[in-house]
Amino acid sequence: MSRGLGDVYKRQCLYRRVALDTIGLDNEALLGTDVLHGIKFNLDNKHQKRNRDFNALLYFLKNRMNERTIRQELFFNGIIEKQELDEYTSLALHSYRQVINWLKKKATNEIQIRAGI
Repeated sequence: MSRGLGDVYKRQCLYRRVALDTIGLDNEALLGTDVLHGIKFNLDNKHQKRNRDFNALLYFLKNRMNERTIRQELFFNGIIEKQELDEYTSLALHSYRQVINWLKKKATNEIQIRAGI
């Protein structure tokens, strides 16, 4: 298994994977672990460290991906100027839409259901 670029256990690596897919360069056979169809992930096992970020992302997409929630979380984390808050909220929503598109394209039905798709 590859590390670094291909390490999709961490959330930032999941986003990198989505970005690669957006430009047509995602290749799970060459880049890291395939979290969507791999055998190393048991999404039902809450104690398995390697899938915690992925499960958290799926939960967020299904239950908390809306402008109000994102804006509130950014505000509570110190982004208080209106223009900056608007820009970060827009960026976050755009990023999450890209993740949803990636999941629609590549994920199993079970994963899509977990993401609320």
